[in-house]
Amino acid sequence: MTKCFLIIMCCSALGMTLFAERAYKISNQQGTVQVHIIEFAATENHGFELVDGVKSMHRLSVTDFYNEETDLLIVNGGYFDGNLHPVGYCKIGDQIISEAHAPKLTGYLSLDASGELDLHWKQLPDPVPESVLQAGPFIIDPGAQIGIRSESGLPAKRTVVAQTQEGEILIITTTAVSLFELARLLKVKLPSIDCALNLDGGPSTGLIYENIRIENQNPVRYFLRKKRQAASAL
Repeated sequence: MTKCFLIIMCCSALGMTLFAERAYKISNQQGTVQVHIIEFAATENHGFELVDGVKSMHRLSVTDFYNEETDLLIVNGGYFDGNLHPVGYCKIGDQIISEAHAPKLTGYLSLDASGELDLHWKQLPDPVPESVLQAGPFIIDPGAQIGIRSESGLPAKRTVVAQTQEGEILIITTTAVSLFELARLLKVKLPSIDCALNLDGGPSTGLIYENIRIENQNPVRYFLRKKRQAASAL
């Protein structure tokens, strides 16, 4: 048992990735905040896609846009108003859905043609990638600095996408928590995170991955999905 433990620790110290994807939970000290994390190794950062659900006849839930045979994961995406009009810039493929940049949203989630995900601080990437979704705020600023510096707003469910310093992609959903507390919790429990971008949350938060099913309570316009066939064999 001791030898196995030491081997795992040594591999971790050398930065070796021993998984393609994994799901786990963390919580605050009181146990009142639960955080689901789906972590993809840097080698599995492909096959992501943005979905605009507004033209469908569905009720705009994660269940409606998830196919168990072809999809590995689906989570809710960016912001919209009460009429499902986009808030912030959005481009999916060759279609620019919204050209308006929202000043209060400090980040952009981008996907290239292979579905590789990247996060960008304040500036729209140039040239503009295959797909882009404006969101925010960054709760962990690029460079691993806490981005929320004061307590404001009520606790709510959260949806967050993060990148680690080693290139892993983390899809994060939570029970009700303030952004201030969540930023500090991630910084303490997951110090390898380089940046973490807040997506829409509250009743919009929804996630399906394996046996984890969190249904969004309100209709959602945008979804982030990862295709199952994109996950390479170990």
